[in-house]
Amino acid sequence: MGRAPSSPLAIAIDPKYTASYTSRCLQYEKLGDLEKARADFNAALGSPAKYQDGQWALDKARERLEALKPK
Repeated sequence: MGRAPSSPLAIAIDPKYTASYTSRCLQYEKLGDLEKARADFNAALGSPAKYQDGQWALDKARERLEALKPK
């Protein structure tokens, strides 16, 4: 399994940067690591949308978290 690049640095710089968590969880989901993806989707939803891309990040996290629910 690969690793999710770039987003960890952005999270380290600003741990409340919603889009970093959303970007990383999309990468984890693509790699098939659904546990880490769910954790980051939840972290994104727990962060404030304080930057221009914050609303996109929250909307995308909600959408993907819903899609990952067991059926």
